[in-house]
Order: sequence, then structure tokens, then C-alpha cells
Amino acid sequence: MCGRTSVALSVAFLSVFVGYFYIMLGFSTVLVYNDQNCELIAPKMAGSEDFVHLGNGLLLVGAGDLHNVFDGHKAMPGAIYVVDLASETPTASKVGIKGLPSALPFQPHGMYYSNTSRRLYVISHGVAAGSGSRIFIFAVGRRGIENIARGETWGVKDPGGLVYIRTVPSHLFQNGAINDVIEGVDANELYVTNWLQYPIPAAGKKFPKTLEEKVNLVKISLAQIFVKGTAVYRCTFVDDDSVPPQCTVAADGFYGANGITKSPDGTIFVNDVPAYRVHILSRDAVTGHLTETGRIPVQHIVDNIEWVAPGVLYMGNIPMAYRSLMKMEGYDVAVPGGLAVATYHTATKDWVVNNSVLMHDGSTLSQISVGYLYAGKVLLGSPFSNGLLLCKI
Repeated sequence: MCGRTSVALSVAFLSVFVGYFYIMLGFSTVLVYNDQNCELIAPKMAGSEDFVHLGNGLLLVGAGDLHNVFDGHKAMPGAIYVVDLASETPTASKVGIKGLPSALPFQPHGMYYSNTSRRLYVISHGVAAGSGSRIFIFAVGRRGIENIARGETWGVKDPGGLVYIRTVPSHLFQNGAINDVIEGVDANELYVTNWLQYPIPAAGKKFPKTLEEKVNLVKISLAQIFVKGTAVYRCTFVDDDSVPPQCTVAADGFYGANGITKSPDGTIFVNDVPAYRVHILSRDAVTGHLTETGRIPVQHIVDNIEWVAPGVLYMGNIPMAYRSLMKMEGYDVAVPGGLAVATYHTATKDWVVNNSVLMHDGSTLSQISVGYLYAGKVLLGSPFSNGLLLCKI
């Protein structure tokens, strides 16, 4: 009798376990698409994982060809583009970068623009090239970028727009493992998310050389579901490449800390992808450490998050996680996604997430990581698909 009871309990536990992941990974998700007025622009752009808003509809877009970077295949050189959503017919134009070190691969991942310092911070990975992962910092020439967006370069071959300042490396930054970045209280403090608990193999995911690298690939797939092991790092530094930055753990206990953003009052938001929630954090004025003050639960996996206005966050939305996992492993599948908006309701003192602002079926741009709404237009980007999806709503 005892044996039968044990078997019954085991079966019940297994059923609950399987059912939980069946729902969590999106197998049961039913979607309604409103992507009838969408078109692909910049079809040759290799990936568009993250955007930053300079104001008045002017977006900077990172093109990093991250799928090839992470796999260890030859990647397209990374670049920054500008898109003007205030235009009637937005297009994507490459932004010139002055002083970019030729010895360091530049393959953009997460990005952040500071209205205070007028600086652009970009996570970059030199996985197979052996330079690891680091943060690039640029001064932003707003007027030059506006001219590029309008096509008004007056015959100048390189109108600029971005000027290289320095990079921020750290021994804490494992190969391919950092994801997104924000500026802290000033231009000499950064917060960086770490989305992987183990490094990508030195030559890329497709080329593990050692037993440890092969084991780490398995751990990467399992650890984020079952183990809290990623963190947010705090780095302080000066504008001199010869002076090493100082980086420490500012907050930990995340399954997979991913997108990060902040509001002008200093409130920091960190997206923990496998946990289906966004953490709300406050910064200690003395130590710079981060303490959780609240959470925003999300129904679907979200990727990059962007503070837009008081009580409003934009989120790149991935409602069918199992398809995303297939895409990341190299399968040619359409991964639905779009723009979700989280809004804080003062009356009820909670956050409400609207997942249907724009939902695309993934046939034109697969696996959405970022979205932005401006002047009745939604721009969507993806790390693993070429181009940008421009939609009118």
C-alpha cells in the first residue's frame, strides 16, 4: 500500500511539474495578432537587439549579429543606426563612430543613453575574437545624429555622431554573459546585468574545446530555471583606459538578470527573464548597493525594458518561450513577439501589463527583444533576425 501511495504521489508531482513548464514555456499560449500594418525596414541590418531614445522620436539601434557572435561563426561588423520615428517614412541610417579602436570587436548588445551626460553605453561581445565582453562608452553628438537621420550630411563622408571615450572591462564579466547597462548617479558609475551564470565557450557555443566548456553549455540551459545565480554589477571608473575600473556585485539572487532601465528619480528596474518578473530596486546613497522595493509580474517573458514616462515601461515581449529556445539553438522557426507596456496605477498601487499593444506572429521578424512606440508607430527589433519591423497602430 505504501508503495502504491509513493508511486501515486510521484506521478502527481511529475504531472504538476510537467504542467507548470508546459504553461511557462508558452505551449498553451493563444495569441491574437495585430500586425497587419507592419513592414520590414533595413533588411540587411544584422540583428537589432536594443534601442535607446534620444528624444522626439529619434532612436539609436544597435546591430550586433549576436547569433553568429554567440555561436562563434564569422559575424557582420557591429554598428549603430539611427531611426527617426517622427518622420512620415522612417528609415535606418548608419551612424559614424570616431576613434573606435580597431583592435576591439564591436558587436552591440544592450544599450543605454543618458540625457544627463549625453553618453551612450553599449554592451559588446568579442566572443570568438578573444576579447571577451565589455562596455563601450561614446559621447553623443545629437546634431550630427539628427543630420544623419534626415540624410543632411552635406557631402561629408563621415558626419560622425558618436565619439569613442573608453571601454569598461572586468574580471566579473564572463564571456558573453553580460547583457544590459545603465548609467548610475553620474558618468563614472554603471550598473550592468549578468544574464548567464556560466560563460559561453571561448570560441563560441558551437565550438566548445574542453570538457568544462561542454558542461557549462548544459548548465547554461538548466541553471536559469532552477538556480538563482546571476547578479547586477556596479562599476566605477574614470575616463582613462589605462586606469582599471572597479566592479563589484550590487545585487544578486536573480535567475537571469537581463534588461535594465531607470527613472529620473533613480529607481532601477531589472528584468529577471526566467522568473517572469521585473524587480524594482533602490540605490544606497553611500555604498551604491541595490535593494528590492517591489516587483512587476509579467505573463510572458520580456527582454529589454525601457523607462518612458512616470509609471510607464516599454517591454520587448516573447510569449512562446519554447520557440525562442529553439531559435537560439539555430532552428529556423518563427518566434512571435511584440511590444508590451507596463503601467503603474496609483489608485490600486500596482502595475498592469498590456501584452497586446503590438503582437507580431514572427513571420517577418522572429523573436522580438525590444519595442518602442512613438507618434502612432511601433518599432520592433530582434537579436537573431535581420532588419527592423515598423508598424502603424
